[in-house]
Amino acid sequence: MTRTTNKTFKLKHTIADNVTAQPNDVLAAKQILHDMGFYEVPDWGMTEFPDRALIDAIRSFQHANGLRVDGVMKPGGESESALQSMAQHLQGMGRRGDTVLAHISPAEASLLKERGGAGTINPDTGLLEFYRTAKSTTNKNTSDTKKGSYIWRTAGDSKVRSSHARRNGRTFSWDNPPEGGHPGEAYNCRCTAEEKKKDCEKLKWEKNAAWRRHDDLREPIEKAKGDVAKSENRLEELRSDREEIVYEMRTAAISGSLSKPGPVGAISTIAYLRLLQQKLDEIDQKIETEKQTRDIAQEKLKSLKRKQDDHYSIAAELSRLYRVCMGEE
Repeated sequence: MTRTTNKTFKLKHTIADNVTAQPNDVLAAKQILHDMGFYEVPDWGMTEFPDRALIDAIRSFQHANGLRVDGVMKPGGESESALQSMAQHLQGMGRRGDTVLAHISPAEASLLKERGGAGTINPDTGLLEFYRTAKSTTNKNTSDTKKGSYIWRTAGDSKVRSSHARRNGRTFSWDNPPEGGHPGEAYNCRCTAEEKKKDCEKLKWEKNAAWRRHDDLREPIEKAKGDVAKSENRLEELRSDREEIVYEMRTAAISGSLSKPGPVGAISTIAYLRLLQQKLDEIDQKIETEKQTRDIAQEKLKSLKRKQDDHYSIAAELSRLYRVCMGEE
């Protein structure tokens, strides 16, 4: 079940939302964040594109390590440095026999905790750790059976210890107890856990669905851009052909007027000009048709971009609400 994380990790380009990232950087970041338990691979698999799950993983990693939570990882930046350091030194830092730490999947972490692992935070790494505790051999604590998040509430008087007073109003997860345990678990603690009104898991599902709708429009938008460019190129070719025919008509007209008078030469010039005029009319018709095709492609592109912008606004707001729900903001 243990995964090693002692890899060399060094970015060449910035990874961030709406930034063109280097595929190798994206894959490396996803893999190492997944190994540490921060990146949850989407249903469509681990791709070389910086999807929303990666940005969320970077935010979670930054939040867990006391870094600026902005979802951005730059070459030589504090997030990259922290990830490098953790990848190199994570193993061997476990306490009380723990050798797994947080470089496991969420499902594995849940299984370990169900089998009696402590599931606390290692102060040296800031990550989850699992080892046997006295509680593991006795009846389970109430917090072991609860899922989701809660709001820490104190008794609100002068007897509240300062460390607990600082937690008042903050959001905590039942699966990730703060130092000293959940409300009421520490000796003489009179604090209580207020169940959150918002369902964080539902928000997570909604935000992920919103970002998928946003990301799913990337391919249609690129195709629409290609259709517009194709029409523009075709129009350029038709206009060039039209200029050549107009030039030929002028040349023929001049040549016919300077030629020797005679019925054969005159008929030949008139017929040639008529033929050129017919070609010119055909090209003008093609130009008008291609303009309509281009206009339709441009309208489709604008519509797709507006739709993607709408999805972005919704997804960004849901992401903010989810971070608030999880206590990250």
